[in-house]
Order: sequence, then C-alpha cells, then structure tokens
Amino acid sequence: MTPSTAIVTVWDRLVASDPGLSRLVLATRVTLAVVSAAAILSLCARALHAPIAIALFGGIVAMQASLAVNDAKPRTTAMLVPVPGIIGVTLGALFAAQGILADLMFLVVLFGAVAVRVRGPRWTALGTIAMMTYFIALLFGATLDELPSLIVAVVVGAACSFLTGFVILRDRPAWIARRTVGAFRARIRVVIACAQDVLEAPDRRRARVHLRAAVQRLNETATSIESRLGSEATAEIRIVFDAQLAAEDLAAAALRLRDADAPIPRAGRLALVALRRGRLARAARVARGAPQTDDVMAHALAIAIIDLCETIERVESTIGALALGDTPWAGPGAQQPALRQAVQVTIAAAAAIAVGEALSPQHWYWAVLATYFVFIGTASSARRSRAHGRASLERLSAPQRAYSPGSSCTATPESRSRCFSPASS
Repeated sequence: MTPSTAIVTVWDRLVASDPGLSRLVLATRVTLAVVSAAAILSLCARALHAPIAIALFGGIVAMQASLAVNDAKPRTTAMLVPVPGIIGVTLGALFAAQGILADLMFLVVLFGAVAVRVRGPRWTALGTIAMMTYFIALLFGATLDELPSLIVAVVVGAACSFLTGFVILRDRPAWIARRTVGAFRARIRVVIACAQDVLEAPDRRRARVHLRAAVQRLNETATSIESRLGSEATAEIRIVFDAQLAAEDLAAAALRLRDADAPIPRAGRLALVALRRGRLARAARVARGAPQTDDVMAHALAIAIIDLCETIERVESTIGALALGDTPWAGPGAQQPALRQAVQVTIAAAAAIAVGEALSPQHWYWAVLATYFVFIGTASSARRSRAHGRASLERLSAPQRAYSPGSSCTATPESRSRCFSPASS
C-alpha cells in the first residue's frame, strides 16, 4: 500500500465513522447550549443573589432539551419544552419536603412520562423533560421560595437549546445529504480496500478479519441512512440496500477467489484500483473488457465490480431524498406496548426506591433515574431492531434487481456468472 493510498484509507475511515457528521453536530449543539445556559444563569444568580444551583439546573434542562427533541416538527416541540419543564419543577418544589409523598409523586411522574410515549416522539420528549425537571428539583431540595428562579432557569435552558439547534447550528438538509452519501461511499471504499488486501496480502487471516469488520461497519452506516430516510422512502431505501448487497457480493467474490487459490486476473486488479479511486466508469469498462475464461471465480469478481459501480451511481442520485428529516411519527397505535411499559417502569422504580432508601437515603434518586433510562433505552433499541428486521425481510423477499437495463441477468452471483460465461457470449 502506497503512502497516498494509506492516507486515503485513513480519511475514508474518519469520514465514514460519523455519517452526515450528525454526532459531531449534536455534541456541539449540546455543549454550546449547556455552556451558554450556565453562563447566563450564573451572571443572573450573582446579580440577583439567587442560588448558583440554578445555573446547573438550566444547563441540565438545555442538555435534555437538545437531546430529547427528535420528531418531525422539532421547532414546535422545542418551543413547548418550557411547559413540561415548569410543571415538573413546580411539582418538585411542592413535594420535595413531603417525604413519602415525594416518592409516590415520583412514581406518578415516571408513569406519565412513559405512558405518553404512545402519542409519538413529541410526547416522548416532553415527558422526559417533565421527569427530569421533577427529579432535579427533588435532588436540589427545591422550595416554593426558589420556584421563580427555577422557572427562569427552565426557560433560559430551553431558549439556549432552541437558539443553538435552530439558529446557530441549524440543520442544512442538502449538506447533510452530501455528507451522508460521502460517508456511505467511504465505507464502500474501505470494503474495496479490504477486498484488495484479501486478494494480495500475505496474511490471509488478518485480511479476512479486516474485510468482515469493514462489511459490518458498512451495514451499520446503511442502517443509519435507512433510518434517516424513513419507512415511506421505499425506493431510496432499496437503492441503498442494493449498494450494500453489491459491496457484500464483492467481498464474497474476493474471499472465494482467494480461498480457491486461483490466479487473480489483471483486469480485476485494475478495476478494483479504479473503483477504489472513485472512477466508476473506468472500473466498469475494465471489468466488462476482461478476457473471457472458464474461471467462474474471476467472472464473479468482474460481475460484482460492475454491479457495485452501477449501484453507487444510483446511490448518488438519491442525494435529494437523503435530505429528508427524521422519521415522522407513524400515528396512534405505533407504540402500543407503551402503557404496559409504563406499568413495568413504575414497578421497577418502586423497587429501586425501596432498595435505594435502604442503601442510601440521600442518593436513592439515582437508582430510579437509572431504572427509567434503562427501560427507555432498551425499548427504543428493540423497536429499531424489529423495524430494520422487517424492512430487510421485505426487501429480500422482493424480486432481485436487474443486472443492467434490458438484461435478464439477476443480481444473484450464480445467475450473473452464467450471464458472463463464455457459452453465453
């Protein structure tokens, strides 16, 4: 591997690690929102001789608002954040000194925060804000005298989150789409580079491990893109899925060729180099012009290269579709288990309160908070896994894509090998 090739490979890995730079942008938004809210509230606390804790309170609200708001109309949801925040902090100030009543109210707030998830992402975010503000009010031992300053902290934290997310670092769909497609192509180039290593590297076992890891990361990036497109963009999801399968076909063809200890055709090497450099037309032309032989493995590699070139071109044509926002809510009934989950969370939280009180009467809040986020996190992951599983089965059960316009060759390696065999030419 030449130094320039190594630099390109490293750059591809960096670009592909965060499709659309979404994680970097989100982290920057959260940091700016927290810092700005804490700074503003610190100055206000000193000027008005208010408790400095309101700066921490406002920073936590800003962080939760930046992370929780994630629905089809985020601006509206972000503007509604102060409402559940004020309700939560008011309840916290009312019940903070009430002992067992504060514990019971915590269970009620938890139940409500989980039950409203059935109404969609907006209510999920608002329920989380209400739960967190109630929790922080209990943690700080808020009083009714401090309630006005805490309400100001909620409003300032929500305002900083809104300004950071929708004014300073607002989403630019076209830019995100280009970066997302670039990350997907970078993942494909990493797979191509690893396939080259499988064919040429002396350490066959290590190259095979790297190739499998590259394919796995490509699948993760494809899943991220499909999640952003949403379930309605079936054509665009199919194109991304086709490119993912084509890259897997290329990896499988390289592995079979190496395992068979067959000679690697020169045309295949040149086509892989061109494909890795992004020269799709040249790669496809070289692969199509490969000399006809009886080597089925070499034919499969050439077909996989041609198919990958075509699918990459189709992916680039979906840049406009990839500019879609987050997946819209599917409507009532989309999350029917939410009520059952609310009961489960409440029971688990009650047990956490009992055990937490026995272990540390001053820190039992954290056990309840951990219970809430464990339930919410596992439910979201399971729902995403089921959705992706159903989508994959639907796509796999659909008719396979054609090899080329007007051709009867399907996308399976066996049928495409037959189409490129000498007998069929």
